[in-house]
Amino acid sequence: MKDKKIPQSLNSKSRGRRTKKRRAKALKIKLRSGAAITIVVLLLLAIVGPVIAGGILVSSLPEVELTELPPIQTSIVYDRDGNVIARLHGEQDRYVVPVGKMPEDLLEAVIAIEDARYYEHNGVDYIGVLRALAIDIAEGRVAQGGSTITMQYAKEAFLTSEQTWIRKIRQAMVALELERKYSKDQIIEFYLNRIYLGSGAYGVEAAARTYFGKSAEDLALHEAALIAGLIQRPGEVSPFINPEASLGRRNVVLDRMEELAFTSPDAIAAAKALPLSVKDFRGNDDTPVPFFIDYVKNEISNEFGPAAIFQSGFRIYTTIDQDLQKHARYSIDSILDRSGDPTAAIASMEVETGYIRAMTGGKDYENNKFNLATQGKRQPGSAFKPFVLATALNEKMSIYSTFSAPGSIRLNYFGTKWKVSNYSNKGMGRISLATAMIKSTNTVFAQLILKVGPKDVVKMANDLGIESKINSDPAIALGGLERGVSPMEMANAYSTFARRGEAVKPIAITKITDADGNIIREYTAERKRVMAQADADAMNAVLQSVVKSGTGTRAYIGRAVAGKTGTTQSYRDAWFIGYTPQLTTAVWVGHAKAAVEMRNVHGRRVSGGSFPAMIWSRYMRTAAAEFPVASFARSPVGGKATKVTLEGELVEGDSGDGEASTTTTVAPTTSTTSGTTTTSSPPPPQTTTTMPPTTTTTVPPTTTTTVPPATTTTTLAP
Repeated sequence: MKDKKIPQSLNSKSRGRRTKKRRAKALKIKLRSGAAITIVVLLLLAIVGPVIAGGILVSSLPEVELTELPPIQTSIVYDRDGNVIARLHGEQDRYVVPVGKMPEDLLEAVIAIEDARYYEHNGVDYIGVLRALAIDIAEGRVAQGGSTITMQYAKEAFLTSEQTWIRKIRQAMVALELERKYSKDQIIEFYLNRIYLGSGAYGVEAAARTYFGKSAEDLALHEAALIAGLIQRPGEVSPFINPEASLGRRNVVLDRMEELAFTSPDAIAAAKALPLSVKDFRGNDDTPVPFFIDYVKNEISNEFGPAAIFQSGFRIYTTIDQDLQKHARYSIDSILDRSGDPTAAIASMEVETGYIRAMTGGKDYENNKFNLATQGKRQPGSAFKPFVLATALNEKMSIYSTFSAPGSIRLNYFGTKWKVSNYSNKGMGRISLATAMIKSTNTVFAQLILKVGPKDVVKMANDLGIESKINSDPAIALGGLERGVSPMEMANAYSTFARRGEAVKPIAITKITDADGNIIREYTAERKRVMAQADADAMNAVLQSVVKSGTGTRAYIGRAVAGKTGTTQSYRDAWFIGYTPQLTTAVWVGHAKAAVEMRNVHGRRVSGGSFPAMIWSRYMRTAAAEFPVASFARSPVGGKATKVTLEGELVEGDSGDGEASTTTTVAPTTSTTSGTTTTSSPPPPQTTTTMPPTTTTTVPPTTTTTVPPATTTTTLAP
């Protein structure tokens, strides 16, 4: 064992003498324990009743043999074509180490926190068990443990984990048999090589390598205490997930070691003064899709528990396409190809099935494992505007409804003057909602969200596929969210438009089997209609024009494409989310640190219509080629069939029923500052419903209002 920086009160010789004394004492206890064992077992049987006792007597105990560790099989992950893309731990993450190579600090830390009388009892701490059993009976449930280290190993190696009195008694009996057959050193060696210690690490050697990048025999006192503290709740006190809880638990172990005089007070104080000093040393098995594998791990952990993927021998069949994955990476790297460039994330999913085909979560997984495609919550900017328009369509408005489109406007929201300006500060007279989307006109969408209501927009966004919490304030119309959204959420929501209003959750896994091929779980798309088909068709027509003649022209790839750009204030986030009838892809560009602006990247400001649209186009030219060329479906809108010309213009075609479109015109408020006059985009109405002018536009307040005051101008790039 290497010299330690932390002072130790006991040298190796004194520890060895103390260990020998404990072992000698344990041997004497074994020789005189026969009568005590009989009394305790009889007492336990008397307490739980003759019915349970009879059941135990007739039930056979398992064969208690410490031979090989039970096989914990590696889980294997496959891509869409059946190629192996990852082998997830299992035996390769358990390194068996003999007790002689385990440092004294580690053994004492485990004994201190788990079983202080380990070398003094005969497998069952009778007083502790009886006390726990009395509490269980009083509460009518199995509430207390009372388990020794031997009992814990008995449960893990030979019994189930059910919480019943019968299992507790069987556990005690197996522990007694273990202690009869094997030495304390043998039992604790098998125990410490078997237990799960979080983050895919089984046994103390794997834990030492996972958290500290070293062998268990080289652990310092504070490191040994941290590992011992993980035994009971490895997920809850994981230093990767909850470092504060992990630090607190480590110090509890150290305090207990001091209380039992295992180590000097000076050594304990020095250890407690040190930080956690952990680092993620987990390997990735050289998977070509590390961000996606982390996503799959999380999905399985949520359904089967955090340890299942590492020990159950699952065969996990996924949706990822390695060729598209490589092309997604190339599409980013070939465009953002200079030192200091921002990073980018791509989330790409198949429309019909919801299958995730590609996922890139950042530049360098080895140095930053945070998945920007699924975990990154960034402001969407104008890419949120389609959710406002979808709400308006749901409330029986039309894409041909017209609004005043000044260069800037002041709106009253619960007494707050909200000043909104267009990106160019230019007015457009009166324009339709379709034109407002194509030109990404802020002043129109500010008026629109006050008309339909922020809460209805939040509900629509959630129905379409946005799972992040959204504040119900008017500023969300322009992408001003409290927490932001992820590229995966945006791809999912836009896919609902492509599916003509049917929502489907993204699917990363098609099926899971056991090692023998028996199906454990299959995953299929569950569709839910959240938007009228005709409304979705109208949305698709509008968003096609965004690509053909609006802010997203760089995303055009020579086939039917719909999409929307998004850029936040100060150029911190830039988006393009687009789709064909078969494939949806969201591209986000920005810096990992959200506050960093993108005002000079390759000599230009980064808006959604620049690098994001270029990356999207480069990726989708290859990805979309897997599917036949197809057009979006069309539905009549107010008696007219919405369609897009070959030149990309949104027009109305006669549906043959002879009816006219109905157009809603909203008059400006008295607080509106008129912009410059431009050519308007009037609808072709025969019937027009005009709302009377009002002095202000006011909606009910919410508790999370974040609308800027009158002195602040909300101006977002398209």
